[in-house]
Amino acid sequence: MTATQRSEYYDIWALRVDPILSFDCWEVVDRLTSHMIRRDFLSDHIVAIHQEPIPKNLSLIEVQSAFGGAAIYNAKYLNQNCLYNGTIVGGYWSYIEQCEHVPFHYCLQQYAPHPKIYINPRFQIC
Repeated sequence: MTATQRSEYYDIWALRVDPILSFDCWEVVDRLTSHMIRRDFLSDHIVAIHQEPIPKNLSLIEVQSAFGGAAIYNAKYLNQNCLYNGTIVGGYWSYIEQCEHVPFHYCLQQYAPHPKIYINPRFQIC
C-alpha cells in the first residue's frame, strides 16, 4: 500500500501503471532533451500530466510500482533477494540511475502469491 499527497502526486519516478506509464519518465525526458527538445516542454508533457491530485474518495488504484512518500508492506513478503537499488550496471564502467522503488516492487511481486501494489487515495501525506 503506497501513499499519495493532498496536492499533486509528486513521485512519478517510482510510478508504473501499465499501459499508461510503463516507463521511466525522467529517462525519456533526458533522452529526448538530447534531441534538442526543451526540457520544460518535455516535463510538462511526460511528467506533469501524471501529477494530478488523486481524489480521496477513489478506490484503491492497482499499480506495478509507486511510493508517494510512504509505503506499507506485508513483512512476510520481504526477503533478502529484494533490495532497494537505484543503480543498473550498463557496462564495464557505466552505471545508470533508476528509481529504487521500481526493481524492489517488481522483485516483491515475484515472491508474493497475490502480487498487488496499490496507491491508497486515503493514505495521504503532506
